[in-house]
Amino acid sequence: LQSLAKRLYVDDNGRRIIRDADSVIDAFNNISHKDKRAGQIYFVATLGNNPTLADIPNLVKIGYTELTVEERTKNAERDIAFLESPVRISATIECYNLNPNKFESLIQGFLHAQRLTMTLTGKNGKLYKPREWFSVPLETAMEVVKRIIDGSIVQFRMDNTTGRLVRKKFSQKV
Repeated sequence: LQSLAKRLYVDDNGRRIIRDADSVIDAFNNISHKDKRAGQIYFVATLGNNPTLADIPNLVKIGYTELTVEERTKNAERDIAFLESPVRISATIECYNLNPNKFESLIQGFLHAQRLTMTLTGKNGKLYKPREWFSVPLETAMEVVKRIIDGSIVQFRMDNTTGRLVRKKFSQKV
């Protein structure tokens, strides 16, 4: 032990414990080895050139995967869930200690009025309705997620005109 201690003091980096970047981020987010990774909520934008979708502002898919988002989206061109088009990953959120399917449902339920409501024709000629695509700014979708996590979502509502979150006005009854 004394030899080891002596060598650690001689080496410039011997007295330092260097953590990798992921473990530092996890520590800031209060994630420890006891937490169970449940998956990822992801936000993607289509890179397709479907003229039906061209005029829809802020088109974003909000989904969940137990895989990595890169793995989930690698065959996007063949998947109607991704509008059979390549996609750009806009944001991801790691989920720990929760039921991510229910979490995804909460997000999508809150954004229900912004959901894309149209029928598209797939490459195979069959009709389908995209269920997880929304016309909402990414910042708003991310704020919805943050407020669901911290519990403050009950103080907000969606302004369907602007596509933004607004604080609810509570009237006091006498």
